[in-house]
Amino acid sequence: MKCIVLAGGNGGSLWPISRKEFPQQFVEIREGRSVFQENIAKNMPYCDEFYIFTNEAYRFIVEGQLEVFQELKYKLFLEKEPVNTTLPVILGCMSASLGERVLVIGCNGVIDTGNYTNCVVKAKKMADKSSCVMFGVPIEKYSKQYGYINEDNGNVELFVEKPSENLLKKLINNGNWLWNVDMYLMNTKVFLSQLKENFSDIYFESEKIFNQLLNEENIYFIPENINTATIFKSFERNIIENIDDLKCVEIKNIQWYQLNDYEYLVGTFYTVDGTTMTGPEELNAGKFLEKNLALDM
Repeated sequence: MKCIVLAGGNGGSLWPISRKEFPQQFVEIREGRSVFQENIAKNMPYCDEFYIFTNEAYRFIVEGQLEVFQELKYKLFLEKEPVNTTLPVILGCMSASLGERVLVIGCNGVIDTGNYTNCVVKAKKMADKSSCVMFGVPIEKYSKQYGYINEDNGNVELFVEKPSENLLKKLINNGNWLWNVDMYLMNTKVFLSQLKENFSDIYFESEKIFNQLLNEENIYFIPENINTATIFKSFERNIIENIDDLKCVEIKNIQWYQLNDYEYLVGTFYTVDGTTMTGPEELNAGKFLEKNLALDM
């Protein structure tokens, strides 16, 4: 199975730790590993090759952080400007063999413990007979910043990406809802066939861009000046909210850390005073704050 890693975000939601030139997915959170590295390590037992999508500006950060994984097989896809997430997912699927399974993961959170292995195994089987398999976790609180999955016995009845406050109030009183963890598993033959049939404009534009990829060994450059803004939005908005035959696997008994802001990071991974470490190898907030945190003006 291949793994598509979406690591191109340039947000500064963890400022002052994260900033434009060093975004949150590359911030070290524990045992010397970043969010990006945690997600690679988590999925190495299931995937034989990683397709990593990120911005050209972060190329050397990615390559440096991958050095800790000896003999990891990967391809690097670089974008000059943000292209949202639909295009990378489709390019990754087109890069794999037809009929191969692909796991799509983001780098905006960390999943710990739980029945993760069983869920991946179950999703692999489901993906051969459905367009896409989502992963959901139990809701801890209702918030507008998450996607919501209405699930019934593995079938997705409805998916709503980051609902408005009014819609959210209606949702919570109807059905069994889970948080979407921005993780998907597909069989490339089934998924691309569905895409070609029902999202032909997105499919053929993606195919055109795929054929224009510039390749230097295992590094692929997404062409500049491509018209992505009007066609490609987030994978959730473009595809997941509109595709048929969605399935869902619930990851139970877990800790899911969604890295939303600086206070959450410090409160979750570091001691209150920010000066001592929770483990002998763990970094702490104080060390981050010693770095150059100048704002881009």
